[in-house]
Amino acid sequence: MDKDIMDQEEIDKLFEEFAKEEPQVEGGGPEASVAPRGSEILSQEEIDALLRGLEEGQIPLEEAEVPVEEVPGLRPFDFRQWELLELERMERLGLVLERFSKASGSALSEYLHRPVDVDLAEKKAMYFEEFIKKVPVPTGLIILKVRPEEDYALLVLDARTVFYAIDVLFGGGRPGRVKVEGREFTSIEMRVIKNLSGILLESLEEAFGLMCEVKFIPEKVELSPEFAVLFFRKEAVLSASFEVDFGGALGSMTLCLPSGLLKALRDRAMGRWEVTVEVEDPKWKEALREALSEVWVMVQVEFMRKKLTLRELLGLKEGDLVFFGPKAEEEVLGKVQGVPLFKGRPGLSKGYRAVKITEILS
Repeated sequence: MDKDIMDQEEIDKLFEEFAKEEPQVEGGGPEASVAPRGSEILSQEEIDALLRGLEEGQIPLEEAEVPVEEVPGLRPFDFRQWELLELERMERLGLVLERFSKASGSALSEYLHRPVDVDLAEKKAMYFEEFIKKVPVPTGLIILKVRPEEDYALLVLDARTVFYAIDVLFGGGRPGRVKVEGREFTSIEMRVIKNLSGILLESLEEAFGLMCEVKFIPEKVELSPEFAVLFFRKEAVLSASFEVDFGGALGSMTLCLPSGLLKALRDRAMGRWEVTVEVEDPKWKEALREALSEVWVMVQVEFMRKKLTLRELLGLKEGDLVFFGPKAEEEVLGKVQGVPLFKGRPGLSKGYRAVKITEILS
């Protein structure tokens, strides 16, 4: 180390000497000032050495806590909560997660040859740094590449789920036999994690078919949450926790979906829905036509017309007579639910007033 740079121990000793020495006061009056001594003033060389130590990271800096002034009747509000609320209110995503829980339960039951129930336990939005702190160790963190969005997601399998699946595959599976150990997974356990993730991702892609077509590709399996941080930005995520019931033994898995990915999938799903609406389905069109043919509508035809002043209109009372011309209009307008639909000539048919249609309005 450069001799001009003070290490942490030398700086601590220097501050201890300052604390032990008492200041000298010149004069005895109440306004006497403290006379600085030479040992209390750092030389320019010492200041330069201290600054170099700070720049090179040899002297640790502690973050100062900013005091928050409490005002009676007021409470602090985090404006970032709006982003979290937006994620939790995605209704279509809730349907996707419910569908995933059912599909994954069936897939795991087929893989393990015994009934497995998967239920959505919690759906909560939070920031990624908060989510990653809650991940236990050991655990299987499967980093997922999402295409075509070229983004990342995270599937977390807790150790109990992995150990119990292994116990079942090797002929065990009795409740209470699985013991979670604080160690890294073996090569066999890692292989089981990859097999489980492949089965679960097929169910996840099937569930997301409600929104849009998407592929989840397992890119890497990490054992420590610290390494998973490298793949994710500091952004809001939606954490979906699932309870896995192996028939007496409970495990869990968690799906972590970043907000940027969810918004991109939502926008793509809305675009697909708009395109689908524009495509005509002949069967659907015929069924709609048959259903509408049984609907009752109001048809109105104006045979005669007379103009009145506002004074005459307001003066009308029960029993008054309104006189029209000697004959009806030569051509009348027919309306359906108030919308002009045809033109025709009025007349009589079998003793009833009738209209012979002469033109259909487009």
